[in-house]
Parts: sequence; structure tokens; C-alpha cells
Amino acid sequence: MTDESTNSPWMTRKEASEYLRLDISTIDKRLTPMATRPTEGKLRFETVRTGGKGNPPIRILAEDVYALLPPPPETAISQTNVVPLKQAS
Repeated sequence: MTDESTNSPWMTRKEASEYLRLDISTIDKRLTPMATRPTEGKLRFETVRTGGKGNPPIRILAEDVYALLPPPPETAISQTNVVPLKQAS
């Protein structure tokens, strides 16, 4: 991902695919128009108007992509369940 997109609230389909480690066809199945309310497991998008012919590119709300990421490992394990290792004698 470029530095330019890091500061943007939007991602391309390819960037979302890389973040979530899913193929683009799976990303496409999760797309829902931006006018809808946030829905768990869905990615809201807008179509970019370019004036060119063919399929216009879409941009996906990065916030929705981040919401689908798994929690970091340190927050996934409760610290109260950690048993200290015994020192070898």
C-alpha cells in the first residue's frame, strides 16, 4: 500500500483484499452501497465517477475493512490465563 492511501478513508478492492487476505471475488460478495447502514461482515463502497467507459472503479470504506481484521494476538489471550514457566534446575 502506498503512503497516499494510508491517510485516506478509502481503499481499493485490491488493497482490501491484501489487508483481509481474501481474494477479490470474496471482497466483491461483501460489498454493499455506502448509503446503507454499517452491517457486520459487509464493506460499504462508493463508485468513483471518472467519465471513462467501462466499469467505473469503486472505493471501499477503510473503516469497514479494519473492522473485519482479527484482534492482535496480545488482546486475544487473557493475561489472567497465562501460567508462568518454571525455571529449570
